[in-house]
Amino acid sequence: MHGWGRRGTMRESAHLRRGLRPSGRDVCSCAYLSTCLAGEGELYLRPGRATTTCPECGHETDAAEQVEWIGEQFEQRLMTPTELASALKVLGDPVPMGTIKSWISRERLPEVTDGLYRVSDAQKLALARKTRGKVSA
Repeated sequence: MHGWGRRGTMRESAHLRRGLRPSGRDVCSCAYLSTCLAGEGELYLRPGRATTTCPECGHETDAAEQVEWIGEQFEQRLMTPTELASALKVLGDPVPMGTIKSWISRERLPEVTDGLYRVSDAQKLALARKTRGKVSA
């Protein structure tokens, strides 16, 4: 299993900060999913497929289960505002950076420590925002 960085972010957060894809790889219409939990390969999901195979170890991964696992791991993780914006996009609740900054300045998103915020707190705010009909890209 992959470790968490000193800020409590997943190794994948580096990919999240780079637009959800590891640098230097052209993935065409495939979507970056995460790093394989069984090996070290990067998992990409082709459109219309429910599973993906790790190019390093050959482990087949169910995309829905992987996304659920990622969501569980994100729940209590602490991230910077920029990392939050990427994480919320991965979790299917995209929010503009300006909205996240607004939540922080209006103290709707509480700082846990040293400029880090809980992903689950941001996701609750994003879901409430979506429910009110303010869906954004």
